[in-house]
Amino acid sequence: MMPEFHIHRNHNKFSIDLLTALHKIGKPRHVQRLESVMTPDTTNDFFFYINKGIFKTVRPINDREFILGFTFPGDVDGDPASLLGTSRTNFSIVAVADADITVCRWQDLEQEMKKEKYLATVNFFLARYVTVLQNRLIDSLAITAEDRYKQLVNTHVKHLNEIPVSDMAGYLGITKQSLSRIRNGRF
Repeated sequence: MMPEFHIHRNHNKFSIDLLTALHKIGKPRHVQRLESVMTPDTTNDFFFYINKGIFKTVRPINDREFILGFTFPGDVDGDPASLLGTSRTNFSIVAVADADITVCRWQDLEQEMKKEKYLATVNFFLARYVTVLQNRLIDSLAITAEDRYKQLVNTHVKHLNEIPVSDMAGYLGITKQSLSRIRNGRF
């Protein structure tokens, strides 16, 4: 399953209140294709809501970059550990295509919401983030590249053409040729 950290207006009142708060406190930002929003070894006091565009999360290990996943319009992205001041970011978040985001500072969110709602929001963010990480790990170990690609097709078909073939193949851990066979149903 391709995990999502998704907030939509058609969810419950909590989601609607959270989305309203994000747009109230956030600052719109346009991000160019291949521009990094976060980079390794930095401390970040912000997260962002994706209005338009796609991002990839990239982790450098031993002079190689590994694509950990993608985020799409309606998703929230960031680094909770860095937000809460417990560590520095160890990955990059890079725009796959030109994007429009709403950047929110954690401190502004805290000031905007009443204490109870703020604590519920922190819990929501952390719970969703842990779920995303668990699902990505399980998927990478237990599901074939073909099945992971099919899940992306089922959940994000209108955005897949915006992801470069090399990025998609890298995320799936296969060659571009193998991805081509999967796309053509010859696998």
